Amino acid sequence: MHLGRLEERINREPRFRDEFLKDPVAILRREGLMLSFEQERSLREAVAKLAAARPPVGGATIKEKIGIIMVGG
Repeated sequence: MHLGRLEERINREPRFRDEFLKDPVAILRREGLMLSFEQERSLREAVAKLAAARPPVGGATIKEKIGIIMVGG
């Protein structure tokens, strides 16, 4: 698994990005990356914060990019 390609796909494909934001751990597992329990917890927390920061304003969109950095755990 190549994290750079995964990042590109997340940022290029809206449906895949939505799946990632809904359950990032499941997406990484499906793509062949296994995480430690601590890494899974940290990833879920980070994605939840990202999702919470997206204001639900009618018609407005935010074009943030998602980057993946893996740290030991």
